Amino acid sequence: MNSKVNGGQVGLATRTGQRGFAKKNRQGQRAGDSNKEPIKLRKADLGDGSNQEGHLAQYNTDQIYTAQYERLFQLESGYYLLYYHRPERWRMLKLYLKFLIPIVGLFYLIKKNPFYMSYPAMLPFMVICFVGTIISMIKYSRVTNMMVHQVQMDPTGSELMFIYQNQFFRRMRNDKPEQPVLIQQLVDPPQGGHYKPLPGDKFPTTYPVDFEDIFSTGGPSYFYRKYYITQRLFFSFAKKPMYCNFEVLVNALNQKVVDMSKADVVLVKTSESSRDDFERFISKMDVNSQY
Repeated sequence: MNSKVNGGQVGLATRTGQRGFAKKNRQGQRAGDSNKEPIKLRKADLGDGSNQEGHLAQYNTDQIYTAQYERLFQLESGYYLLYYHRPERWRMLKLYLKFLIPIVGLFYLIKKNPFYMSYPAMLPFMVICFVGTIISMIKYSRVTNMMVHQVQMDPTGSELMFIYQNQFFRRMRNDKPEQPVLIQQLVDPPQGGHYKPLPGDKFPTTYPVDFEDIFSTGGPSYFYRKYYITQRLFFSFAKKPMYCNFEVLVNALNQKVVDMSKADVVLVKTSESSRDDFERFISKMDVNSQY
């Protein structure tokens, strides 16, 4: 039961081992194909729903959320796509500039030491700032390391698969490129009392999300964070993803098992589509998209 993420293609193949996208020769595309729909859609056949109904019977009604407002996209593997984002190539450089610029500046000042006559105490102060900035950058790397590329929900509506963005570096560190988590395990960590406040902007906890409300969508940070179980465990989500079903994802992250019996579920045929085609499609179909 391992979800696959292809390096050159978008990893929409989940535990069945299917490929989410087939390689496509862009040079072979004809101008006459421009009007052809690159992504094939059809109404998903969920059967009589007895499988999920039997699974939901073990939960109390206050532990279940019935999805009914935003369209659900079901992948060919049977899983539902709740979140998708691929950052721009320059995004990581921009995120780390707030550390790289001070580090370069402090290194230059330490090397030249222009204050050795007027303010001798500046040298140890700059060294402390230099080391402190490097430590802050290392701590921030943990946030980018936990950046989520995709969130997929299993057909029972009780488990989420988090697929991380930086697959290559995670494998180098022997970190898992993807992580399955039961929805009921996404409990908030202990807070208050002697516990320190949780850093970062928290993922919205109510639906619908008011994107104009700064108290609802957090501060200027690029990321939302969803903490679970302990204060050291979290996921990083881009605040303006290419696609996000906030209705289902907000409730799932609030430990609500999802009932799809009333949802508008559409099967997305992506096996012969390129990554770019899919990303254009999913951004247009997202009612919440700010991308």
